[in-house]
Amino acid sequence: MAGYHCHGCGEVRPLFPEPTVELSAPSLGSIPFDPALAGGDAAPGGATVQAIAAAAHRILTSLESDP
Repeated sequence: MAGYHCHGCGEVRPLFPEPTVELSAPSLGSIPFDPALAGGDAAPGGATVQAIAAAAHRILTSLESDP
């Protein structure tokens, strides 16, 4: 989770401290927490929706390139 999307200023702000342990798995994306998404009110072009679409694209690309 990348943080939360502040509707007041439009920025993604940290929700948790930065991790101190490096994982060996590739990151598929960083998706900000947005309470509006749970209610179906997330903006179509908003940061959360864009991050989900980018992660989905990376997953599909990864699946297509794996033998």
